[in-house]
Amino acid sequence: YTISQRANYICQKISGTTTNDRSIINTRDEPHADEENYRRLHVIVGDSNMSEYSTYLKTGVVALVLRMIEDGFVNKDFSLRNPVKAVKDISEDLTCTRKIKLDNGKKMSALDIQKDYFDLALKYMHTRPLTPMEIDIIQKWGYVLNTLEKDPFQLDREVDWVIKYKLLEDYMKKHDFSWTNLHENALMLDLQYHDIRYDKSLYYILERNDLVDRILTERQIQEAITTPPADTRAKIRGDFIKLAKEKKIHYNLDWSYIRVGNLLDVRIMCDNPFQTENRRVTDLMRIIEKSRPTRRKFRLY
Repeated sequence: YTISQRANYICQKISGTTTNDRSIINTRDEPHADEENYRRLHVIVGDSNMSEYSTYLKTGVVALVLRMIEDGFVNKDFSLRNPVKAVKDISEDLTCTRKIKLDNGKKMSALDIQKDYFDLALKYMHTRPLTPMEIDIIQKWGYVLNTLEKDPFQLDREVDWVIKYKLLEDYMKKHDFSWTNLHENALMLDLQYHDIRYDKSLYYILERNDLVDRILTERQIQEAITTPPADTRAKIRGDFIKLAKEKKIHYNLDWSYIRVGNLLDVRIMCDNPFQTENRRVTDLMRIIEKSRPTRRKFRLY
């Protein structure tokens, strides 16, 4: 049993591919925004998570650390001597105590490195205005680090790899299996845990029985399906999609472009991720509002 699903398939530090010779960071030149102002940091070493808690911390902590780096607040060098080997070593150690070598010759555990980042985040919190969500992320991050240090297996309500480990242990006790003869059953349970179908997933069974911690309510999730964030260009896309579906307009779109076919042969770039209004899109929507619905099917990309 290992912590990470993906660790064994990471072959290099950086690369331009994502489907073979996988790396920690993908460098494909796809900013999905104005390339003069923005670049995409494509981190592909991460695992797929079912736990809301794990997803919340995974994305939240990275966002916070990136913010500290951009502000010049990270004054320590945590560069690893061999990052690819370190990823595998960390994944194999369920005690979270294994030391890995840094470029400067020191040896630290992944937990010790995170604790140093966490201490920087605490100092950062007192020098910059943070959002309530960022403060909550720091608090939950601290709780998880403290628990990992005491006993990682106490995080069986929050962290995916611990939740799944406990699930396998319970299965073994119930059916008189051991780790040596569990293989095929473990594969089945592993897949069923990550099944995203609500009525099939083992994770969602745990969730329905209040055996895992949540970050969001069902109402918030349902609202997010149809209500885009109000402070990003997703609002432009969302407003356009609602109108196009209502008017049965033939269209397609992606991160940066809105395209309308048929008589409205228009292509509009939305290259600012934080733009919530676009004059050309607004003008186009006015034209669509005045048009008659068509029978042509729309396409969404």
